[in-house]
Amino acid sequence: MPKKIERDLPFKQKQRVSVLNDMTEQDKRRQTNLLTKLSLPTKRPFKKAFMNEQEKQIHTMVQRLAHLDKEYAKKKQESRVRSAERIRKRDQKIQDKRDATKKEIKKAAYKKGGKAAGKAAGKGRGK
Repeated sequence: MPKKIERDLPFKQKQRVSVLNDMTEQDKRRQTNLLTKLSLPTKRPFKKAFMNEQEKQIHTMVQRLAHLDKEYAKKKQESRVRSAERIRKRDQKIQDKRDATKKEIKKAAYKKGGKAAGKAAGKGRGK
């Protein structure tokens, strides 16, 4: 559309600039309706009583595919959760080791600092 004409249009009718990484737009592109892909006359088919045999078969196949897609998504989500839990446990174990090492280093430094302070003040601390 020429810029001159677009400038004269009201705000609602102007072309919108699409963002390249717009996630909602990507999701819309991914979610294609199987019934529209099959170019059936309606998105919501009639009751099975009013369908012919071919339409019934197509409808049941679409339902099965949708069910399989949901099952696949559910398994994928469960595996993601298990993987995240495994990674969290592994990181926690590593962090515990780091903390233990840090604690030992601090103890050693404290002991060393205490001995040095004791030597500087004198050999006998008591009376």
